Amino acid sequence: MTGYDILCQSSISEVSTLLRSGAASPRDLTEAMLARITSLGPALGCYVTVVAERARQQAIVAEREIALGHWRGPLHGIPMGIKDIFYTRGIPTGVGSKILADWVPTYDAHVVERLDDAGAVLLGKHVMTEFAFSGYHPDFDPPRNPWNADRWSGVSSSGSAVAVASCLSFGSFGTDTGGSIRYPAAVNGIVGIKPTFGRISRYGVFPFADSLDHVGAFARSVEDAAILLDAVAGRDRRDPLSLRVPVERYRAATGRPAKGLAIGYDEGYCARHASPEVADAIADATIALADAGARIVPVNIAALFELCGYFSLVAGAEALLAHVDTFPSRRAEMGPAFAGLLDACANASAIDLARAQAVWARVAARLDGVFDSVDILCLPSMGVPAPTLEEVAPQPRLTPEAMAEYLAFTAPFNFSGHPTISLPCGLSSGGLPLSLQLVGRATREVDIITAAAAFERATKWHTLRPPLPEVFQAW
Repeated sequence: MTGYDILCQSSISEVSTLLRSGAASPRDLTEAMLARITSLGPALGCYVTVVAERARQQAIVAEREIALGHWRGPLHGIPMGIKDIFYTRGIPTGVGSKILADWVPTYDAHVVERLDDAGAVLLGKHVMTEFAFSGYHPDFDPPRNPWNADRWSGVSSSGSAVAVASCLSFGSFGTDTGGSIRYPAAVNGIVGIKPTFGRISRYGVFPFADSLDHVGAFARSVEDAAILLDAVAGRDRRDPLSLRVPVERYRAATGRPAKGLAIGYDEGYCARHASPEVADAIADATIALADAGARIVPVNIAALFELCGYFSLVAGAEALLAHVDTFPSRRAEMGPAFAGLLDACANASAIDLARAQAVWARVAARLDGVFDSVDILCLPSMGVPAPTLEEVAPQPRLTPEAMAEYLAFTAPFNFSGHPTISLPCGLSSGGLPLSLQLVGRATREVDIITAAAAFERATKWHTLRPPLPEVFQAW
């Protein structure tokens, strides 16, 4: 293993210091990352497009700028990829679909623009489910979980999480409509942050469900996730739902003490909707957070579950609007999971949608009441360790009840728009990652970043890496 291969497995915060001082080269780092993609990428299946020559040219520019003293910040010269839902000028953006497989945008998404401004090196585009729903198009293979290739790698933003966990990308950006950052972060053992709705502009992001879609980031540490959020957060007039609230210094929050933060914990909700070993891991996490100075407060969030049963209806109705030009005219080119969602919602009644809106409003009010007494909620990112590929097929057919259970810890915070962060909190009896989710008040990303960083310092679960060679020899 070369020195640069070791650097590929380090954090953004560590490597950026070396790049800035000249002790490491953006060009050599990029070549090392491209070599890892060539070596491990085919088995992992996490890149749909690799733009090697573009990456090399960006690395040359970054190296020259840094040498001249024009350092742009901690992402300058850092190689990373991005989910294939973000528009990239001159680079195909297929959105996991057959319909858009050859589409090449003429402009960049806001996030891509900001990464360019930060001097990041774009390695390529990450594999995703079809149009960001639950299933992969039958013509495309899903990415493999680097902890166990027979296990699920997550939903929509899975390629991004696999790439980051496998050290084929220092970070990535994805989207989350019902858990598509939190599930992949959980099952791949990394950090995923879904900030407040509108905190990151969705300009140049192909829509799934406009009222639920969030843009967020993947990284291998809380500090790295904060660096990524610092680079892209803020008002963008091209996105009418972009927040006008000023951004804060998120990386700075990783050094703050957790003392004084009130963290709400509903032990009963965790026990009802999570497996025993996941529930136990969250209980242990509350102890670690308390030891770090936080105050654990019993709360009741049972009302959240009622909302989960309405996710497919609301998301599907909004997806119909996004696909009005291709559904039903090009339905035959869609996979069964996505086409099935649109079919079901095309026949939904106005009273069904009105009922969903009423439940949404009622649960949001209950959640506001919970946040009157706490700063943060503590719960799992996902109720079970990564399921087998037999349990979650590439084209899943879940009953409404099973779908609601999967969404118990995620979808309510897409409806409410609250910021969340997911981070490793243990290993299952089968050696699979377990994940803690912290949910903050609206626009209070700094609180969940502060608490998450304190948890990392106390536990070190984020330092574990998947056993890649063993996984693929067995598979």
